[in-house]
Amino acid sequence: GVFLDESAGGEARIGFQATRELDFEFSGGAGTRVGDDNDDKTGVPDVLGWGRVGGRYRPDALDWVALRFGVGGGAADTGLTYFTSDVGVSFGYSFLRRVRPYVGLSLAMSVPVDPGPWIEDEDGDEIRRRPGTTLWMGGGLGLSVRVVDNLEVGFEGFADLGWDPGGDAATAFGG
Repeated sequence: GVFLDESAGGEARIGFQATRELDFEFSGGAGTRVGDDNDDKTGVPDVLGWGRVGGRYRPDALDWVALRFGVGGGAADTGLTYFTSDVGVSFGYSFLRRVRPYVGLSLAMSVPVDPGPWIEDEDGDEIRRRPGTTLWMGGGLGLSVRVVDNLEVGFEGFADLGWDPGGDAATAFGG
């Protein structure tokens, strides 16, 4: 919700299996504002970067469920910095020991460490805002395919809805 204009970005994620039931993942990415309607507004970032460390626990006894958890943070070119934590659950089933479709739900919280400068309102009104603590709820669908014993490739789509309890708007995004 800090870009105001349309934005685009990307993320890379890599994981490794620590034990039979537990794996860890590391991800990072960046986004940029592609619209130019708010170039003259103060406090609107052009670039935002982020990173996350997390894990997934899938017990052998319950192969159809997995718990995800993580912490991370990010920063914008305006001085905005933030911390995040998340937890989620996904349900799936493996076919032929290689193909696994799944669906999941997640909850997260993002807390500004430094909210950066005031951001002018989209309409140029006198109302200004700063990023606040945001609560997130999301869902996703995915498919992973084990190529060989130690290599799995996957595709995932998601949608998240963010709500700032102290603000007057919600943010939605997906990928």
